[in-house]
Amino acid sequence: MVEEVMQIKWTSEKLVITDVSKPEKWLGHTPKDVPLSMFCDSGADLVAAFRLEGGHHHSVRFDWDGKAWTPSSPHYELEENEKEPSIQRQGQHYFIFSRGGEGPKARMYVSDNGLEFKFLFERDSVQGTPTALNQGLHGSLYLATNRNKGWFRNPLWAYPMVGNGFGEGTILQDQDGVRDDTGDKLLFH
Repeated sequence: MVEEVMQIKWTSEKLVITDVSKPEKWLGHTPKDVPLSMFCDSGADLVAAFRLEGGHHHSVRFDWDGKAWTPSSPHYELEENEKEPSIQRQGQHYFIFSRGGEGPKARMYVSDNGLEFKFLFERDSVQGTPTALNQGLHGSLYLATNRNKGWFRNPLWAYPMVGNGFGEGTILQDQDGVRDDTGDKLLFH
């Protein structure tokens, strides 16, 4: 379950916490995970990708009710065995990437409005490895992940989105030059 949802606002002088809640249900569904990415703006609303009870994933729209951001509608449902959806906006398009659950494939979806998504492409997935869709400072999308199974998290790789796929990876971080789990040092374990 999602532990807490904290809302903050900028008062032009400082950040102020406006609401802290532990959601039991959102629109009839219990949230099970936190998103692996930030919320995206959608005009006056926000959109985020969440895993809800029963293994279902949705892009959830949040509207401002005058006091807090409130979930107003779950929309696109991903495949049941997909995990850890992350969402990013690039120009007028929204992208959700979800890691494969029991199967070896991870999937990318695209939307023009942040709520109604269609399948774009799939790629091989390393099971047991969190994978998040991110956006670089210049606006390009990339996957951040590693190639190792289980809890081993070194090195961290970036795979740039190229057309309808991801290109060759680049190492973002490799603490102490440890490249695999065969040595005597395990990082991020």
